[in-house]
Amino acid sequence: MIDERKQHILQAVIQDYISSAEPVGSRTLARKYDLGVSPATIRNEMADLEMLGYLEHIHTSSGRIPSSKGYRLYVDSLLPVKPMTDAEKAIIDKWYKTKVQRIDQVFQETAKLISKMTKNVSLVLAPQISKAAFKCMQFLPLDDHRVIAVLMTDAGFVENRIMEMPDGASFEDFQRMAQVANGHLSGHTLETIHTKSLKQIESAIGDKGLYDSAFDLISKALDSDRRERLYLGGHHGADDAAGIPQCG
Repeated sequence: MIDERKQHILQAVIQDYISSAEPVGSRTLARKYDLGVSPATIRNEMADLEMLGYLEHIHTSSGRIPSSKGYRLYVDSLLPVKPMTDAEKAIIDKWYKTKVQRIDQVFQETAKLISKMTKNVSLVLAPQISKAAFKCMQFLPLDDHRVIAVLMTDAGFVENRIMEMPDGASFEDFQRMAQVANGHLSGHTLETIHTKSLKQIESAIGDKGLYDSAFDLISKALDSDRRERLYLGGHHGADDAAGIPQCG
């Protein structure tokens, strides 16, 4: 951890760079911020901060800008944090109670709420579904030939798809398969459900067509997890685009 004087200088550099988007020099800091030291001392401290990786020097004649390491320290330790007011807590509580019905809406509405309260663009990255534990698999009848398959995790993630029933299969067969799958897979994270575990389900079910249906559902959940789900919250007229997941 850097000493207190370096922390104050780094904080001043970052705040000035955020407001001006221009490299920051020692004379600028001495003039605009009450750091209690001379421009020469500030210049030496900035050189040390650069050597430590907290600042970067783009051009020889220019000032310095924060590095990723500098921003990280600023966010973790130097950024002033004000406690939320009771009014802000009430807004958050009301927002989630009235707007969130599904787990995916948590991320979408969180992005919007952060943007609304900070008056800045916000990005929320959803956690990977593969890290969540399998909770249960369910099937709902759609018509005589199709079912809606639903996979749920302990974190509340839901993956669903419409499946064609194999020839000769009934909805009761799918219910039986769900019971077998739930008994074998409950508590395992999706990424640790190996082919061996699924083969045990196939053996217990005794029907390859039904097994393929279960395998397809789990595979789809894992495939969708390979794309990062990024939720954007905008402000100043950008709210129409807020919360739209961007798949990379």
